[in-house]
Amino acid sequence: MRQRQLRLVVTFHTTAAAVATEALCRRMGDRELICLFNFSNQFVRAGADRPGRYTELMYGTSYDDIRRVELWPNGFAWLLRDTEHPEKEASQ
Repeated sequence: MRQRQLRLVVTFHTTAAAVATEALCRRMGDRELICLFNFSNQFVRAGADRPGRYTELMYGTSYDDIRRVELWPNGFAWLLRDTEHPEKEASQ
């Protein structure tokens, strides 16, 4: 019998104040994907209070702290933490 792993998706408000920002978190084992979305027409800094090193998947930027990530107007950031395979983070 094949086992299926439970996948969890959580939404939460970000640390940006007074602007329309949202975040989505998905975890699978030691991997965590944080998606930040800016629904305003201005540059904002948003983030999540999460420990660890994250890699932004679109541009490959590494962040030691994702509490204040700059987002373009109507922009987004997909941030991946992979503690199971840290060599993937280091090579990106």
